[in-house]
Amino acid sequence: MKPGAGRPQKVTDRERRLIKLQQLRDDTCSLADLVRYADTDLNLSIGRSTVSCILRDYNMVSYIAPRKPRINPSQRGKRLQRCYKHLNWIRTAVYAQGFFVSLLTAAAILQAVKATSEPRDIHGHSLNSNGSW
Repeated sequence: MKPGAGRPQKVTDRERRLIKLQQLRDDTCSLADLVRYADTDLNLSIGRSTVSCILRDYNMVSYIAPRKPRINPSQRGKRLQRCYKHLNWIRTAVYAQGFFVSLLTAAAILQAVKATSEPRDIHGHSLNSNGSW
C-alpha cells in the first residue's frame, strides 16, 4: 500500500489531545458531552463512536449517559391517588406579559395520566382559528 493511501483523517492529533484533555478534566463527561464539546469548541462534526475510538487509543473510556427510567405501576397508582385527592383544586388564569397562562389542576393531571384517546379542552376555553385564546 502506498503511503498516504486512504481517506484523510477528520480529526487532527491536536484535536484528539484536546478531547482527551477534556475527558481528563472532567471524568463524569458522557460520550454525548464530549461530542457536544467537539462540536461547539473545536468546530468538529463527529459522532459518539469516533470519540469512543479516540479515547480507546489513549486507553481511556467514557460512558453512555443513562436514560431517565419510565414511571412504574406503583408510581402511576400513587399519582392517580394524589390526583383524585386534589380534584377540587381551583383553576386560575394568570395574565402575565400579554399572555393568558392557565395553571394545571389535579383534574388536568388526572386526564394526562389516564391518557384519553381524544384530546379535550379541560378549562372550557375555545381556541381561535389562529390558535390563540
